[in-house]
Amino acid sequence: MSVLSSSLSPKAGIQQHLMTAIFFVIIVTVLVVLVCCTDSKHNKYSPVVRKTSGLKMEKLMDGGDSLVEAEKPDEALVYYMVAANRGDEDLTDSERQLCGKAHLNVGKIHYLNHSYAKALEFYTKGLKIYEKCENQPETGRFYNNMGVIYDVFRDYEMGMNYYKKGYELSRLSGDTLNMYNALTNMTGISTLQGDTKSARKYLKLSEEVRDKNNETAFFMSRFNFMLILIFEKKYNEAAKIGQECIAYCNSHNIGKQYLCHTYQKIYKTYMNADKPDSVMKYLQQCLSVAREGDFFDLQTEAYRDYATILEMRGDYVGAYNNLSRYIEGTDSIYNRRDFDVAKNTQFLYEQEKINREIENLHNEQKKSENVITLQSFAIAIAVVVCLIIAFALITIYRHKKRIDRSYTDLYEVNSNSMAYIELLRQRLRESHEKIALLEKSSVQADDESGEERRYVSSNLNEETQKDLVEAISKVMEETEEYCNPDFTLDYLTQIVGSNRKYVSQAINHTFNKNFTNFVNEFRIQKACMRLADEENYGHLTIRAIGESVGFKSTSTFTGVFRRITGLTPSIYQEKARRQKKIEDSEEFSG
Repeated sequence: MSVLSSSLSPKAGIQQHLMTAIFFVIIVTVLVVLVCCTDSKHNKYSPVVRKTSGLKMEKLMDGGDSLVEAEKPDEALVYYMVAANRGDEDLTDSERQLCGKAHLNVGKIHYLNHSYAKALEFYTKGLKIYEKCENQPETGRFYNNMGVIYDVFRDYEMGMNYYKKGYELSRLSGDTLNMYNALTNMTGISTLQGDTKSARKYLKLSEEVRDKNNETAFFMSRFNFMLILIFEKKYNEAAKIGQECIAYCNSHNIGKQYLCHTYQKIYKTYMNADKPDSVMKYLQQCLSVAREGDFFDLQTEAYRDYATILEMRGDYVGAYNNLSRYIEGTDSIYNRRDFDVAKNTQFLYEQEKINREIENLHNEQKKSENVITLQSFAIAIAVVVCLIIAFALITIYRHKKRIDRSYTDLYEVNSNSMAYIELLRQRLRESHEKIALLEKSSVQADDESGEERRYVSSNLNEETQKDLVEAISKVMEETEEYCNPDFTLDYLTQIVGSNRKYVSQAINHTFNKNFTNFVNEFRIQKACMRLADEENYGHLTIRAIGESVGFKSTSTFTGVFRRITGLTPSIYQEKARRQKKIEDSEEFSG
């Protein structure tokens, strides 16, 4: 903040101080309201907000950095947010750089909290501010971090483009740390795309700029080498490198996320090598570390792989439960709607940069306006406008294509999941008799020992619960009673001949869901089938299909459908019909 000159009158000085105070109070008030509305536990950060009062940009950044080092990222976020909201209109060049860096740090914290769309939003805003500065040594870091976000959402083409931008800018500014980070990420993406030749090239380049004293960098080099070996199907060598990575993590106190990733790659290596016992060992270790560290993406993927292994072993109940956890986790992590909004923000910013370049070109042309005719000038403007329109249309078309591809991928995930769940249910029905015999022998053993296992919360014993769960399952799988809008917990209780408390407890303990969520999953699965069945249900509206499976309002049906599948009913129906046409066409041509 600049110092007031002596020529200012006392009244003017008071007014300026008053305006500054009002501006700051607004920022702090918004922060406090947001924190309080998000979660009541955030009230403890109110003192942190007050500490930022009157601090200059340098002090805000130093305070945030100190809190990060003290492993207090939520408190650090307050400092960085205040700095980021100072704006950049009345800032000096050095203050503007700090403002841009504040956006970068806010984005990093959002990324660590799995708020990927929010992270991309702050990276984009920070880059826009930072590029106004004369000296831009950290521009490469913005691009590298933006590439990481696209990498998370498997948009590897966009991710690689940003990594390359980040590497080139870092090379020009001499930022060897970000050069290494960008090359490491480029190695990973090339490996995932099966281009191990490029991956080895980027790995070699990263080794040349790597800080030999950086333990994390050494680990990442070995980890990327293991990935390359996996994609080259050199599983024994890959597993050996993986064991080295685990030992290095444990001996050098490398972050738990690195250890979790290593466990994941090792068990996937053993899956490819067809070694199920080793798979289970490292899969369970991966799940344990993922739960401990709240690594939701790794945890969700592990549930899917766990379901596959359990299904191969004949444990269909366990496979079904883990697959359900995978579907729920996928919906909570990958909010594609928010991500697409953030991508659109980045798209608009790129358009602004192009418009600025065109404006600069136009200004240069105006300097020589006296040597060109009015007609040629008009033609030049018309050509530029046409090029802008053409470029905008092409860019918008590509953007819509990427969004459509994202919806298609999500539809395929839901379709495959439903098919898999239906297969599991079929196998479960075929295995009821076998499971009942096993449960009977288990109950007899308990009776012989004189130990009766009971739940703490009620008198419902295991034998009664198993019978009740079987009765509930028959109602849900062999009838369509759940499509009745008046299908309540009391209604189900009457059908199975039990009591409300026992039925509720059986559903909660067996399926790890409350009654509403339990019924809604069956209703949504049935709705997906009817949305895809154009022959029998094509004449029905979305509202009518929702009502046919038990939803009393369209808004409730749409909300529950989006929560479970990630798509709206109309988008799902459109994707299903398109897929049916493709299949019919392939069948006709075959």
